[in-house]
Amino acid sequence: MNALSGKGTKIAGLNYRTKDRHRSKQISLFQIYNTDAIFVSIGLDATSFCLAVLCADHYEIQARLIWRFGRIVMKKILLASIAAAAIGAATCAYAADLPSRQPAYEPPPPPPFSWTGIYLGANVGVGAGQTTWKDTAGNFLFGDIDGNNFGNTANTSQSGGVYGGQIGFNYEFAGSWVVGLEGQFSGSNIVGTNVDQFNNAWSLRNDTGWFSSVTGRVGYAIDHVLLYGKGGVAWAHNSLEFTNAGFNIGTGSFTRTGWTAGVGLEWAFAPNWSFVLEGNYYDFGNNTSFFAGNLLGAQTPFGAQTRQTAETLTAGVNYHFNFWAPAPVVAKY
Repeated sequence: MNALSGKGTKIAGLNYRTKDRHRSKQISLFQIYNTDAIFVSIGLDATSFCLAVLCADHYEIQARLIWRFGRIVMKKILLASIAAAAIGAATCAYAADLPSRQPAYEPPPPPPFSWTGIYLGANVGVGAGQTTWKDTAGNFLFGDIDGNNFGNTANTSQSGGVYGGQIGFNYEFAGSWVVGLEGQFSGSNIVGTNVDQFNNAWSLRNDTGWFSSVTGRVGYAIDHVLLYGKGGVAWAHNSLEFTNAGFNIGTGSFTRTGWTAGVGLEWAFAPNWSFVLEGNYYDFGNNTSFFAGNLLGAQTPFGAQTRQTAETLTAGVNYHFNFWAPAPVVAKY
């Protein structure tokens, strides 16, 4: 009885004697076959037949039949034994397909996002400004901005583009609050030229070449979005020009000092990158300057007092170095 399905390997053999004393010939055969997950054993002698199926997880189905009713009965019993073996094989296959009891590997979660760290970025946007012009007190140096010495103030509107960069440091604490310090520098071409409203012969021009600021920031983070306000000291470089009847009667340039305040939104769209949208207001106060005049323009040396304010709206990107970011959590098994 060696016919077994699959590739088997004979790994043991055993003979045993029959208990039937009426038969002179002893017939014994016992063989074990091994496949990947199933052990099949078959035993046959003159009085009994044994068929057993043992799978790798020690589930066993065994049939032992006694030779008492003749050959026809033995054939039926043999078929029943083969069926029992098939059931045992199916049980073994199911056991082999059961999931492993060892826990599946799960990658460690990414570290929580933090705004803490140094950042460096660039920005571009638009700006507008307002410059007011006024003769010096008492018109001591014979300026004629107001045209009639009544102390009137002329106005010039400015507009243009801004472009620059920023560097700063953030510190996140108490869950969602963020404080920081930022330095910003922006070139600009915010320019305004107009005819003096009180002296039509005069033309007034102010060209703001750059802005700079050092500000503190306070914000509140909602996951990857930071809403913040800022404020601090600011500087701007002005170039002033006066003309009278087409003749240049005075030019001068200087750096103003003032203050700035603004609000912004920053969105961290990647692990180290963020998008920034920001609006700022600048006030550079009053400045009194003196100009040489021009005899061809019928103007002796004079002084003028100017005041400038400006607003900017910029968009930009920041790269965050995150030297102080928390390390990722490593799962252990």
